[in-house]
Amino acid sequence: MFLRQWHKRAGVAAFLFMIWLGVSGFLINQSSDWGYDTTRIDWSWITGLYGLRASPPSEGFASDPFWLVKAGDTTTLNGVALTYDTPMPLGFVVSTAGGEALLYMATRESLYLMTPDGTLYDRLDSPIIPLRELRRLGTTPSAVVIEGPEQAFGSPDGGLSWSPLEPTALAEVQWSEKTPLSDAQRADLEPYSRPSMSLEQTLLGLHSGRIFGDVGVWVVNIVGILAVWLGVSGVWMTWRISRRRRP
Repeated sequence: MFLRQWHKRAGVAAFLFMIWLGVSGFLINQSSDWGYDTTRIDWSWITGLYGLRASPPSEGFASDPFWLVKAGDTTTLNGVALTYDTPMPLGFVVSTAGGEALLYMATRESLYLMTPDGTLYDRLDSPIIPLRELRRLGTTPSAVVIEGPEQAFGSPDGGLSWSPLEPTALAEVQWSEKTPLSDAQRADLEPYSRPSMSLEQTLLGLHSGRIFGDVGVWVVNIVGILAVWLGVSGVWMTWRISRRRRP
């Protein structure tokens, strides 16, 4: 009688945990088919359990009155997210070469041209630009300059044409470099700097209990041991009952 009472109590206690383990295990197995391995979440109450906190960048590119920063997966201009994705910037300048004021952002393989409000004006890649790999971006009073591993080129017409620069001309180039961000600028970037993690990783953490640290792992371990005990005790009680009913 005593064992039967504890068997019922333990079964009720383990019921919800066993349902969650079954459901989460099913979702994990379907992760790649349902896109959970690529879906990312940035819920602060989840990432906080892993000790992850928003950490805005401390440096960015400035070209008065504009500043450009890659915060997390988002490229921002003056603290506002651009509406298109870009790789990590390696330079940012403002130039009127070509007759109108445009913003230029260089990545490793492309040169992005933007209007002052951040709208994408054009994107230049090789062979339109004479470099497959960009290292630096800069300006002279009359041209936009890009530099690769071995050669630098200048464009006086907004990227329509490029000419190689002599080594002596490089002394006139003002290269774009990262500068420290103010506390106010970093505060503007905080919404874009929240850490994220895949939904699959979150499910794995919940399934194993690791998302709650050592306590969560031990809770899942105890539930597993309890499930084994329920199985063994259930078989034993069934055996005893059937034995008693024998003539």
